[in-house]
Amino acid sequence: MTVDSEDFTAFNTLYTGREGNDAHKFARGYIDIDTYYNQPANKMGVQPVIYNNSDIAVVTGNWYYNTSNVSGMSHSVTLSGFSGSPYLKAKGNIKIKYSNFYINYSSNATILLNDYS
Repeated sequence: MTVDSEDFTAFNTLYTGREGNDAHKFARGYIDIDTYYNQPANKMGVQPVIYNNSDIAVVTGNWYYNTSNVSGMSHSVTLSGFSGSPYLKAKGNIKIKYSNFYINYSSNATILLNDYS
């Protein structure tokens, strides 16, 4: 995506696994955004989301904004305490500031995963 002649790249990552016994399964979804040049504070915002295989958001993270001059940022949200082996995917929302307003984007989703070993 290009905003104000700056190219931004966004991607998602989903990690699944378990800690200890079967009752501690988890899924952690990340949203990352990168650009070549440092961006001023509050220029970029990300919101991580984990969806089920029916495209329903099962956990939505808060919005996070860069608080200093950076060229990228990453945030995550975690889902835990569930039973079975649901298929899940990570997808995120992005805001890039242009002038005095934000332009909203959605990032591409990861593939569906259900391996919690």
